Amino acid sequence: MNYLEIKTGLTVIQLRVAADQNQALDEQAAKYLSQNPFLLLDVGNVEFTSMNLGELVNLRARFDGIWGEKLHLLGLLNLNDHGKTIFQKVGLSQMFPFFDTIDSAIKEFHP
Repeated sequence: MNYLEIKTGLTVIQLRVAADQNQALDEQAAKYLSQNPFLLLDVGNVEFTSMNLGELVNLRARFDGIWGEKLHLLGLLNLNDHGKTIFQKVGLSQMFPFFDTIDSAIKEFHP
């Protein structure tokens, strides 16, 4: 997992799920939830299952609980077309904005 702090105050975390890696998605990102209210999860290397979709929903709930009424945003970077379809079909596209590039996320996070 890689961590990148962008000068605009946006944190990008590259998540990975591989057959030989048992670290859950929420475990990979958990330590960053309280560090920055503008968090972008790079999921380009994640193949989504019902289990890790649930982990993301729980991660989102924890993130919202930490930041409360303060302006905050949790988005997904590099979600492939199949992943976007899954998120839309199960109603998670309203919970997680999708971004194809870091620049497009910066514009959304800091208009």
